[in-house]
Amino acid sequence: MKHFLLLAFAAALASCASPTSPTSPATAAAAGVGSSYRTAIVVPATNEISGVQWEYAYIRTHYPGSKFMYQALGSYGSKPYDIMTFKTADGKQHTLYFDISRYFGRY
Repeated sequence: MKHFLLLAFAAALASCASPTSPTSPATAAAAGVGSSYRTAIVVPATNEISGVQWEYAYIRTHYPGSKFMYQALGSYGSKPYDIMTFKTADGKQHTLYFDISRYFGRY
């Protein structure tokens, strides 16, 4: 029974780590998800490598065919943020804000 609970807990954690939030770019944009510091997407990673990988995976998943332009580090209040700018397949430029406070500075 202990092993089953441990396995269920691990599965629940793993599902939280995948880059799934709104189901489409239109839904995300309409909700303002990631469009500012206040609506930043919280990255559920514990170190810098997996955190940045998660951000890129989020963009690939929610904006298929997009082309990365640049990344900047910002801060708002006392939290650090990654600000990712890219062009979507239809040529529109987008910027997403990611709250990286859970992993920033952890290797």
